[in-house]
Amino acid sequence: MAIFISPINVALLDQLKQSGVDDEKFQDIMSKLSNEEVVPKYSSFQGLLYRGGRLVVGRNVELQTQIIQLFHDSALGDHAGVAVTTKKGGLLILVEGSW
Repeated sequence: MAIFISPINVALLDQLKQSGVDDEKFQDIMSKLSNEEVVPKYSSFQGLLYRGGRLVVGRNVELQTQIIQLFHDSALGDHAGVAVTTKKGGLLILVEGSW
C-alpha cells in the first residue's frame, strides 16, 4: 500500500508511530528489532511495526476509525460496506489485540 505524503498523511504516520507507545509487547518487539534481533514474523520500517507484512496499529480507537475511513474512501475500499472495508483493511493492518 502506498501512502502519499501530504500534511494530513504526515500526521497520520506520526500517529501510527505513536500508537504502540503504551503497549509493552509492541515496545518489546520494537526494541528487539532496533537492536537487530530477529523476531519471527515481525519487521520494522521507518518507525512502523509490521507483522507478516501487515502494519500493526496500537490501541487507539480514533486512529483505527480514521484508517478504516481512509480505506472506505479510497479506490481500494471503493465505498464498500463495513464488512468489505474491514476485510480489505484487515489484509493490510493488524489492530492491537489481534497480533
